[in-house]
Amino acid sequence: MLDLAKALPGLMAEMENAKNTKSGYGYSYAPLNEILETVRPILAKHRFSVVQMVGHEEGLVTVRTMLIHESGESLESTMALPPAEVKGTNEVQQMGASITYARRYMLTSLLGIAGEEDTDGVPPAKREAKKRETQPAKVEDLADRLKTAEKMTYALLGKGKFTDDEKANWIAELETIEAMPDNEEKYKAWRSSYSFIQEAIKNA
Repeated sequence: MLDLAKALPGLMAEMENAKNTKSGYGYSYAPLNEILETVRPILAKHRFSVVQMVGHEEGLVTVRTMLIHESGESLESTMALPPAEVKGTNEVQQMGASITYARRYMLTSLLGIAGEEDTDGVPPAKREAKKRETQPAKVEDLADRLKTAEKMTYALLGKGKFTDDEKANWIAELETIEAMPDNEEKYKAWRSSYSFIQEAIKNA
């Protein structure tokens, strides 16, 4: 993938974060349409395109994201996650919510940009207040699932043969997830990171 490797630094140097114009789960984030509007001109300038394909596997929604260079070389990753539990929506709408989340999260990760605000600087008291405000109605096993997901993700990271810089980048991303409020969005973020690390190990 020599051509892609040569073109990638220029692309990443000009890539920009979209504005965080939406709020939810105690933090602000950039919606998918604004991320696409921000990155498409930059991708085109450097002869790249992004393709995202949706599928379904064993009860999970899958989104395959490909960053394709004009040479035909590409990078890709696939995320699998359950339909989102959104009150007042039907099964199709829940699947749509998961697809949108996966597309947004994978796009920002693949292009090395931020899709939500950095919560590391938020005072603990404020984070706790946001956590209480966004606590789901049924979270009997949420704490256990979060703990398990975090443990599994760090364990998988330890198995990968990453460079020091690559590992530092992964740890920075995981620490951002740790700072999120304890809710379903955080659980999905852990699952997503696990999938990305798993894919990175597979393609190494």
